[in-house]
Amino acid sequence: MPSTIKIKGIFRIRENWDSYKAMNPGVPQYAIDEVEKMLHCRDPAYGFLTYKCPECGATKAVPLACKSRICPSCGKKYADQWADKLAEKLFPVSHRHMVFTIPKELRKVLDEDKRLLKTLMDAVSNTMQQMIKERRGAVPGVVCVLHVYGKGLDLNPHVHVLATEGGLTRKGKCVPVTFLEYGKLRRVWQ
Repeated sequence: MPSTIKIKGIFRIRENWDSYKAMNPGVPQYAIDEVEKMLHCRDPAYGFLTYKCPECGATKAVPLACKSRICPSCGKKYADQWADKLAEKLFPVSHRHMVFTIPKELRKVLDEDKRLLKTLMDAVSNTMQQMIKERRGAVPGVVCVLHVYGKGLDLNPHVHVLATEGGLTRKGKCVPVTFLEYGKLRRVWQ
């Protein structure tokens, strides 16, 4: 069975990370910090806790986690905690998950001007609100989560949306909207 390659290995093999930083001097410091935290996750040289059994005196060192959002293990925990907190705040109604993306030709534009990422998220929220308001005169609940990279770690800004299947009218009445016409949704998004 072939051995699996871990994210840390990809960054470290042939000094990929150092080479990348050297060839891309514009990498923001926060990105460098997150990657370097991830590279040192659970490395005892960067900190550990020692536990001692009060009965037998045996000790165990446990390396510290990095708590980086991009770390495959720590980031998963971070995402799960965020999702749990969010679930506590959502209305107890049906929700729909959708993903909005942009053409490949526009990705570099968003990469060069990070402020446009907020515009992208606002456009997604406005699209959802327009679709439901036009259909039933109601305002939906919308949560947008931006992902800048795709599964292959390629630049692919896209927005995951969690939207209520319906919304509230001005009078506070909850109205359902369980069907959104794909063709119209696509046109409004464009």
